[in-house]
Amino acid sequence: MSFHRMGVLMGGYTLVGLGFVSTILISQKYLPNPAISPPAVAAPATPDIPEIQETPTAKETPKQPIDATANLDVVLDLLHQEYLNEVNDRALFASSFRLLKEFLATQKVDVKDFPALPPKIEDRASLTQAWKAMINKMEPKVAGKFDRQRLTYLALKCMLGALKDPYCSVLEPREFRVFEEHMSGGNFSGIGVMIELDRDHKNRVTVSQPIPEGPADKTGIQTGDVLAKIDGQPTDGWDIEKAANKIRGPQGTMVALTIYRPKEKRTFDVSVKRDMIHVRSVTSKIVAPKIGYLQVNVFGEETVQEFEEEIDKVQKKGAQAYIIDLRNNGGGYINAALEICSHFVPAGQRVVSVVNQRLNRSEDHDSLGRAQIDGPMVLLVNRFSASASEITAGCLQDHKRAKLIGETTFGKASVQQVEHLADGGAFKYTVAHYLTPSGKDIHRKGIKADINVKVTEKDKDDKVLQVGIKTLQEQMKK
Repeated sequence: MSFHRMGVLMGGYTLVGLGFVSTILISQKYLPNPAISPPAVAAPATPDIPEIQETPTAKETPKQPIDATANLDVVLDLLHQEYLNEVNDRALFASSFRLLKEFLATQKVDVKDFPALPPKIEDRASLTQAWKAMINKMEPKVAGKFDRQRLTYLALKCMLGALKDPYCSVLEPREFRVFEEHMSGGNFSGIGVMIELDRDHKNRVTVSQPIPEGPADKTGIQTGDVLAKIDGQPTDGWDIEKAANKIRGPQGTMVALTIYRPKEKRTFDVSVKRDMIHVRSVTSKIVAPKIGYLQVNVFGEETVQEFEEEIDKVQKKGAQAYIIDLRNNGGGYINAALEICSHFVPAGQRVVSVVNQRLNRSEDHDSLGRAQIDGPMVLLVNRFSASASEITAGCLQDHKRAKLIGETTFGKASVQQVEHLADGGAFKYTVAHYLTPSGKDIHRKGIKADINVKVTEKDKDDKVLQVGIKTLQEQMKK
């Protein structure tokens, strides 16, 4: 496998555009060649409506449903051939049996007769046979809760628990469709906000950012608003995916929200009409004389083009210095980070190195020498700046092209490959680690900011942004 097929994970937290939700762990193939197009964006997820089967004509052959258990061989082959570390088949199967039984018990499934993995067998064929027999036996017991495909994916997810790798997982077809939609910029029907589970407020479903000019923004919904109820249903204990699915719906329909606004300590109801939303990954504005501000939310399919468009906008408004905001950006396509860095680092200078010690593979990726953007620059980062954001931050810091302002970044320097599965799902597995241009491994360490800024909930202004503006103003005086 060439590292040219690699992708980079988006980070260990959930980013949501209300009306769709990204998978918690997001990754994509590395496509360094501009001539290669990313995978086509799948259609938005739809409700579980049975497909109407037409009687085939004499010339037609009915399509046979794909049994998800066929994904097992793909997963095992890739783990042995390309995974970062050695794997043990028996350990994988034992994890699947043990964790699946534990999970089904929490779902009130009768697991008294749950099959045990036969002792001593080590060969893959026998292990596979026992695993499929377990799926067949449990399928009728989970009827009404999970179908066969869902049960099989659960078993595969439990299998990967043996790796103790939080960035390695299988994505069910619905999860992968949502991921691809997110990375393409959305084009979904919703109300246009990003939400999170606010850890400081009992994990309540909270608006982290309304999309400018979206339905929610026009209705007056603000950052920090708690979505206490959705269509009359209390959201206590909900996860992000459930909240997003409840809000998502056909264009033109209404969703009723009960909002609690902490800063005003009041609760009120509002109805919002759903509309088609395209979430730009890059937005910009002038924040001070001659200083342009660009917020990069994700390194997606359109990010490079949108970044260049927004740079052009602020330059036409007189910008001669730049603030690039990577706070809360969990990453995305590694080639998008490479392209953006190539506007600030001369051709041939190192951007990132990718290594797999088990397979003795290493590749260096250098600046592509895009049109250089001159002038002082700072990057704003925080503990949720991860992966492709850290590739960008590490590159520009190592080359002394920009100072980092904020706090230490997330510390996610592993690289994931995504393999499409025949039934529409995907397998994401770790194939390498990356190093910054100076050779630093920032995995689980993060990148320290050059100027550390402590932020609290009581801050009325964006302290990090203000420090960024002041830093650039001082540099521009020299």
